[in-house]
Amino acid sequence: METTTSEWAEDAAEETAVGSGPELEETEESRQTLTPKALDLMERIAEYGYLTMHEVHYVFGNKTWGYKVVKGLRGLGLVADFETLMSPKNGHHLTAKGYRVLAKFGRLKVSSRFAPERYNLFIFKHRMACAKVGLLLERHPLVHDFLPESRLWKRRKDEGDKVCDGEFWYRVPGDERAERVGLEVELNLKSAGKLDESFRQLRRRRDLDQVWWICGDEGVRRGLRKEVLHRPELEPQRHFFALLAEFLSAKDKAELMEPRGSLLSIDPDKPMLLLRPAEAPEPAVVPAPAPPPQPALQPGETARVGAPKPPEPTRPAPPAVVRPHWSRRALGLGWRWLKDSWVVDRVGYDWRPRYRFRRWGLVSGLAVAATIGTGGYYVLKYPWLVECVRALQIPSWRTRKPTAPAYSGNGWLVQVQSLRSFGGLYRLKAFIVNRSRQPRELKWVRVHDERKNVLGRRDFERQSLRPDFGVVDVLEFQGSIALRRFKLILAHGERPEISVVEVKFK
Repeated sequence: METTTSEWAEDAAEETAVGSGPELEETEESRQTLTPKALDLMERIAEYGYLTMHEVHYVFGNKTWGYKVVKGLRGLGLVADFETLMSPKNGHHLTAKGYRVLAKFGRLKVSSRFAPERYNLFIFKHRMACAKVGLLLERHPLVHDFLPESRLWKRRKDEGDKVCDGEFWYRVPGDERAERVGLEVELNLKSAGKLDESFRQLRRRRDLDQVWWICGDEGVRRGLRKEVLHRPELEPQRHFFALLAEFLSAKDKAELMEPRGSLLSIDPDKPMLLLRPAEAPEPAVVPAPAPPPQPALQPGETARVGAPKPPEPTRPAPPAVVRPHWSRRALGLGWRWLKDSWVVDRVGYDWRPRYRFRRWGLVSGLAVAATIGTGGYYVLKYPWLVECVRALQIPSWRTRKPTAPAYSGNGWLVQVQSLRSFGGLYRLKAFIVNRSRQPRELKWVRVHDERKNVLGRRDFERQSLRPDFGVVDVLEFQGSIALRRFKLILAHGERPEISVVEVKFK
């Protein structure tokens, strides 16, 4: 997509033609500087929540011009930055003013709004990979009507339907037909249970003719190909696979791999990935010719010599219906009811999809009724149980809230996932990331209080962390009930070097 200076700074007459909708209530400067390319960038940022400069390059095709456009939108107060705690360090999202301006131009097509305080570090790489692939496919000549995941949630007919990372129509030259394609970006191979659930949901999507899997590495692609080969029930749905790095570098001339290993190109000039042939109509049934008429029998004749005997009609015996035992039927109904009760749900666009049991109301009602009935029976039969329950004072775990989602120090990033206390016992679950440019070997982690007293220690055996990689671990330590802050002492390297990260909580 070529860009020039005139596409950013245009006069008022041209800009009025571009935004032929309701006029902006913002400043006159914003009406004169918002060009079609700038509005395209704002629309893509709204669809994916946020973008970095790596993804902005796919919108403009020119890094220098992308920097200028983002800088101009930031100066108008339409775009703001936030720290990703990953690489790249800065992400760009729309401000409240940016969403209003985009809506007044009629270009806001999603109802979700990204908030930096709801930023999720664990889905950053997956979302940016989906953005790169989606922005690349939008410009492909054989791809039509591409829709990202954020615009697909409202289009599903049932809440249990599979929502892909993107969907589009694929059409090859010389064929008036088109096939619906679902896009799935898999950077890491899922567990067996999640893979089974994902393929079961794809099998129910009969409107999808193809599924394109963009894999993070060869191991992920090999595992997904094996799963498809062992699932013949997916037919007639076709699945193709590609590596993320190869797909992005090849651009329009990428190659997709079939489950059995054949490579098919999607080159617009000579595409090898063609549509499935149309089904031939069934041949018409030609009735057999009627036999020639025979003269009527004379009185006294029982049969005419040489005349063919009419075939006797044969009726096939009805198949014997063998009904399974009532216990097997009951187990089958219960198993189907349990499988249909689980659906994929998410809270907003900024959260990872999760499994949800949608029949908690019925189960909870039955459980409450059974509990009340059982409890009432034992209370009436054994009144002394009430006094025993009152005498018990069982404390519970208390959830402590950190003052920030992550803490950093000396090249280390500690993202607190959960912190709970039980009297003087504390349990910390944290994601420790190596933010330096060199690999480090994590030796041990100690917890100190403000008086430099050692509260707990966790030793690691050969835990080597590459840059921007981390480890999730649980630390348990003893402290006072009034504890509000502690320090994590991290030792790394052959000659252990000490790094200090301070964690505060409420």
